[in-house]
Amino acid sequence: MTLIRVAIASALALGAMAVAAPAAADSEVFGTYSFAAEDGENATWTLTPCADDAPGCVRVSETGNSKRIPWSGDAHWSVGSLILVVAQPDAVLCEDGTSAPGMNTYSWDGSTLSGSASLLTNGACGKTASLSIPFRLTRLGAAEA
Repeated sequence: MTLIRVAIASALALGAMAVAAPAAADSEVFGTYSFAAEDGENATWTLTPCADDAPGCVRVSETGNSKRIPWSGDAHWSVGSLILVVAQPDAVLCEDGTSAPGMNTYSWDGSTLSGSASLLTNGACGKTASLSIPFRLTRLGAAEA
């Protein structure tokens, strides 16, 4: 009898995990978003399916802005959040108006659309620091079919 209860509990747990799986394949996540960081940086992000249509993968493309050139990369669902690591030639923005290359890590909650961008400056701009800048995404429109 205990074995049957364990089997039923396991089946229910697996079913719950399947229901709670990330909605990367769900087209509701795809669309155009306004990216607004607490440091004042703004851009437009477009979320689409990844090229290989891998489960839990979302392609993020940024239009760029007056400080950064356009870029794109693949974000992956992990425990309710999307995580994106992207190499950018202008990842570190210096006070004198120059920039330096680096790896930016963007992580945001799939429900609230708030998150943070983080990077290590690796000595760029004359400083060695770890930065974490909060940001928010606001949906502008659905992806085109």
